[in-house]
Amino acid sequence: MGVTITPTMVGQVVISGLLAGALYSMVALGLALIYGVMRVINIAHGTLLMLGAYTTFWWFRLLGINPYLSLLVALPLMFFVGMLLQRTLVARVVDAPELSSLLLTFGISIALVNVAQLTFTSDVRSVEFLTGAFLVGPFALSKSRLVAFAVAVAITAIAFWFLQKTKLGKAIRATSQSSEVAMVCGINVQRIHLYAFGIASALASAGGSLVAVMVAI
Repeated sequence: MGVTITPTMVGQVVISGLLAGALYSMVALGLALIYGVMRVINIAHGTLLMLGAYTTFWWFRLLGINPYLSLLVALPLMFFVGMLLQRTLVARVVDAPELSSLLLTFGISIALVNVAQLTFTSDVRSVEFLTGAFLVGPFALSKSRLVAFAVAVAITAIAFWFLQKTKLGKAIRATSQSSEVAMVCGINVQRIHLYAFGIASALASAGGSLVAVMVAI
């Protein structure tokens, strides 16, 4: 006998997908930013998300810091980590063929994953915070997913405002369209690369912080 798919089941899947979609969109924005500005395929983007998740977990476990408040520290921290990676490693493949950036960031990902495994071990952990769900008619809305949705939408909106309205954001967009023309206009393209990679890393870590509350890591 097959499983009967009811309208309630379909609705629950759609709602869950929408809530998760905002988080994925925020993380994907960082990935697109790196490729758009530097033409670098960043395989290590998901690894930076993982680091954000572990950062939130350990701050919650050791210091009792609210996982959502930890974003205030995780975002600038991973921004500077991203800038460091860009300055020391990624900058070397900015003008190289895309395969070079793919291989480099794949190597960075492997290195970071192994360091994390040695440091944190492979034990499954979870952040026991904001558990439970709201019942809206026949649908169950996870509290952690609702908060993650709201935070992701807010961060994504701020990122778009930054790119559209600020001087630095416009410089990033100009560089993504043509780095040569941007240089002629007086834009420091190397510095824009630093900022873009830092912002993308911060977005990835924000996704990790939110994921750490939603699922086991």
